[in-house]
Amino acid sequence: MKLHKNLLLAALAALGLGSASAQSVVYFSGATSFQATTDAALTNIATRVTWDNATLGKETNEIFTYSSGGTNYQIIVHWAGSENIIQSLAAPATNPVTFGFYSPSVGTGLQSSSLATNQQAPQAGLFDNQQKTSFFNGTTTGAYGDYRTYGSLSFVPVAAEGYALIANTNWPIAGTTNATVTAGVSTNLVTYGNVTSAQFRQLYTAGYLPLAFLTSNTNDQSNSILAIGRNIDGGTRTVWFNETGLGVRTVVKQYEITTTNGSGQYYVQLAPIETIDNLNSLQVGNSGYGSDGTERGIFTNTIVQGTNADLSANLPYSGTNYLVGYSSIHNATGSAGVKLLNYNGVVPSSANIENGTYSAWAFANIGNSLTAATTASQAVATALETTIQGLPDSTLGAGNAEISNLTVTRANDGDNIVPNY
Repeated sequence: MKLHKNLLLAALAALGLGSASAQSVVYFSGATSFQATTDAALTNIATRVTWDNATLGKETNEIFTYSSGGTNYQIIVHWAGSENIIQSLAAPATNPVTFGFYSPSVGTGLQSSSLATNQQAPQAGLFDNQQKTSFFNGTTTGAYGDYRTYGSLSFVPVAAEGYALIANTNWPIAGTTNATVTAGVSTNLVTYGNVTSAQFRQLYTAGYLPLAFLTSNTNDQSNSILAIGRNIDGGTRTVWFNETGLGVRTVVKQYEITTTNGSGQYYVQLAPIETIDNLNSLQVGNSGYGSDGTERGIFTNTIVQGTNADLSANLPYSGTNYLVGYSSIHNATGSAGVKLLNYNGVVPSSANIENGTYSAWAFANIGNSLTAATTASQAVATALETTIQGLPDSTLGAGNAEISNLTVTRANDGDNIVPNY
């Protein structure tokens, strides 16, 4: 991977960036669902010197440095929701959207996230849903509007990112081992039942359903499934709602689960109303968790009504309550207790994304800010594009696919999948 680093340094040297230039600092924001892959690409082209989480791929802020002509340059990174990144890159200069980045003066090693108070609009970013299907496209008005006028972003697809429906650790449906072959590499993936797009729409409109709706087992009519998901900042939510035909602006009912009611029990409630990215979630239940990782973190819970759960939402079920949510495939396969489900009868694998049979995927894209981009940030974005596009499926991770291996394409999230040959 040294080749990519050398290409980047050569490109920056050719631009003639001097040590006193403000362009030596690049503010970059990446989507959390594709964080592990983007982190790997950044590590390939630069040196990671400052971060706020000891586990690579879990940090919120970090700084990378590289050297050209004896001068040090910095890539200062803040990880955020994909919708928020599109908003920040496309917002007008007169009404910018900023993040709290690390200051260029922050030292090396593990740092407190509280130091990330340097408010900046990112100059480039990676986002995993399309602007056309996001909240931030054109002049936003109406129920979800923040009344900004967003410009049209140009961007480069760097990989196909797969998404999966997930269930919690005590999910009662037995697993099935599925052999898949991706770019000549054979792997086994275990899935635990199936959800169709029609079932997804019904579940997330109602908020809960009897488990029998998925299993067709009359013994499951007293058990429930609860809809769990992301808030309106999450690109994963946008992708799933467009993929299933629910629509990104549809008001849904999603639950949150905590243990903060003082009883030691799990407290189950519809997600409270919140304002995020200057958008109000409008109704109780229409928000959700702030990151894919936080959402997946509750899927290790066993929630039995009357035993260890306070179901104040008055669900009409006397049995066990199970969770269904959504995540990137790559992150879900690495999370203990999380069980992957088939979608529309198809296994969520890189191989099935590449051959066109699995439809729950979107392009991960790199774009530049319409107002804050510099020659240095454009050079960094180009280097990252080249690096990620060159990563094999084995490095991209389960459920992600290299662009060159795709035999299909689509114009936007949720659009028809068509052959590219």
